[in-house]
Amino acid sequence: MLPPFHVRHSDLCTAASAYMLDASRKRSKLEELIWQMSSAHLHSVHRKLPPLRSLHAFEAAAWHRSFKAAAAELGVTPTAISHRIRLLEETCGQKLFQRRPRPLALTSAGAQLFPALRNGFDALASAVASIAATAHRLPCA
Repeated sequence: MLPPFHVRHSDLCTAASAYMLDASRKRSKLEELIWQMSSAHLHSVHRKLPPLRSLHAFEAAAWHRSFKAAAAELGVTPTAISHRIRLLEETCGQKLFQRRPRPLALTSAGAQLFPALRNGFDALASAVASIAATAHRLPCA
């Protein structure tokens, strides 16, 4: 017969809590990893976008009908604007501007893309402004 084994209740509770906490951490890490993988997969499937810098450069150049004016607006060189737009054109598989001396002219693909980008950037700016205005009205804790 085995000798009686005495365990204090507090020791048992501490050990059980540590076990549950460790299991919870492992489960949380696993759940986080699964979420990251699934959201990254969904993000990559639904959001195959060109670089934001290229989109922004195109929108500015289309608005001004000038790489030089777009460069001044974005604080970069006209060459940087040209490179960003070329990257966007490669992504789209077609020219977005008819490059003639002055002013620039949009191709049919550029004319299709420009209002979508303009409206998208306007919607983003509006949402950010709305959130910022709400944050300024909240009482400090």
